[in-house]
Amino acid sequence: MQATGPGEPSRSLACGRSSPTLSRGGGPLGTDVGFYELRSSGRPATFVRGVRALYLGVLFNVLVMATVSLAAIKIGQVKFGLSSTTTLAWASAGIAIYAVLGGLTGSVWADFYQYSVAMAGAIAAAVYAVKSP
Repeated sequence: MQATGPGEPSRSLACGRSSPTLSRGGGPLGTDVGFYELRSSGRPATFVRGVRALYLGVLFNVLVMATVSLAAIKIGQVKFGLSSTTTLAWASAGIAIYAVLGGLTGSVWADFYQYSVAMAGAIAAAVYAVKSP
């Protein structure tokens, strides 16, 4: 398989075996949905894509939001003695204010900060693991 551009090697490796045209960069393929569009079409395929979108979009987001909310509730109860409703109300208000004031730039900076903290923690954990007996 020969790559034709900077983003081609990974796409060629991921999709090259299942569709030869993809390994040569044939057609617009931005996401996995584009791959599914090329692979199958018609009414049944549209139904399957819709079910997949609902499954990934709704189920995963509900699970993630439930996990985050439960963590916030536990922190609010242990650290501040707040009820679960009060904790979720304060957290929702804080998130809404942050999103309105920060916009996309604020989200990008927050992601950068969180990534930096996560990497610092991972490096500290690695150093601790290497130095421990």
